[in-house]
Amino acid sequence: MLKGKRAKYETHLFQTGSYHELLGRLDHLSPASQRRWGQMDVAQMLAHVALNLERAMSDKPVTQTVLGRIFGPFVKRKILAEGLSKNTPTAPSYKISDEHQFQREQQAAQTQLQRFFEGAERGATRQPHPFFGRMTPHEWARLQYLHLDHHLKQFGV
Repeated sequence: MLKGKRAKYETHLFQTGSYHELLGRLDHLSPASQRRWGQMDVAQMLAHVALNLERAMSDKPVTQTVLGRIFGPFVKRKILAEGLSKNTPTAPSYKISDEHQFQREQQAAQTQLQRFFEGAERGATRQPHPFFGRMTPHEWARLQYLHLDHHLKQFGV
């Protein structure tokens, strides 16, 4: 059992297999895909994950929140080990509530995923995460895999 948990923890977006898995799952989405939980529709979710991937590669300065300074390291360890739950809160700057066009957002998500994978460790931001704080490139790759996996499950793929 521990081996399975360890193997799951080691899955990240710098791995070729993980990258192709997520690309394939993105291809299985359609404008008719229905959410199982949450508030975003499928196009909004795609815009949300593309934004997260883009920020994981950005050099734009980020300030860690006060709550993040206090709780971030503990929550980061838990999420990187276990993944995201259905009720994991979203930072206000990452919320998408306006209308988006499915095909454009699907392409944007695929493009950002490809950029992150191809950039590998050198492409991951050195800026802190707004809640978790300092993260290694491997932690960014792990978090981005878990985040995209979470939202693809949200839409049944």
